[in-house]
Amino acid sequence: MTAIHALMLVRDEADIIGQCLDHLLSWAAGVYILDTGSTDGTWEIVERYARRDPGMVWASKTQEMYRTGLRARLLEEHRGRFRRGDWIARVDADEFYHVDPREFVRKQVRPAEGRVAMWQYVFVLTRSEARAWRERRETRADRAKPIEQRRRHYVLDPFPEQRLFRYRPTLRWNDGWGSPYAAGPMAVERIPVRHYRFRDLAQMRSREKLRRAMAAQTPYIVGAHWSKGRVRKWIIPDDSPLLHHWEPGTQLPAHADWPDAEAH
Repeated sequence: MTAIHALMLVRDEADIIGQCLDHLLSWAAGVYILDTGSTDGTWEIVERYARRDPGMVWASKTQEMYRTGLRARLLEEHRGRFRRGDWIARVDADEFYHVDPREFVRKQVRPAEGRVAMWQYVFVLTRSEARAWRERRETRADRAKPIEQRRRHYVLDPFPEQRLFRYRPTLRWNDGWGSPYAAGPMAVERIPVRHYRFRDLAQMRSREKLRRAMAAQTPYIVGAHWSKGRVRKWIIPDDSPLLHHWEPGTQLPAHADWPDAEAH
């Protein structure tokens, strides 16, 4: 079966990093992690997985400011483990691939295609869920539950971020770029990804504070959705027409009205 290697940057994702690594290890040939300064226990969790799964999880850390191009360093550091025809996955700690990427590239990607974008299902907090957090009917203890049980409502994100790249020895990734350079033609099909960017009120407040501090120190874009005051906009009314419901264990709908469906 096709080998897929996952490159991941992390910073203060302790509430979800364990679930993410369990998910990645169910299909990835290797997970290569660079921590950019976590202070909430994320690094300790990553180290534990690296000790438990040597040869599968490689962990390193830096105090450099986050930028997507840091994955280029992971590519270069671990290039000797990749083989022509393997795939490189750009992964985040709050994303879960809804289908096995190995099966996806085998069945859905043509031989000449070298890149795959994603259908991005962004799971959000509804007003009733936010109210439950404020009233302590949901607490930090609930983070031990699988995230798909806690957050079941999503909106459609039209941005077709690139997630998979076919590896070849000449593949290059510049540190200033978010994706590899000249990775090949874009695949017609896109892979569905569940993105749990907004998990609970405490996590959202903490992430907004972190990203605002980062934005003040770097010229790189660190996520407009974390700009001051914008987090409240991601608490969605329960009756919003933009809101969709997903039941764990079922297929994600292939929405015919997806915004900018051909943008990739």
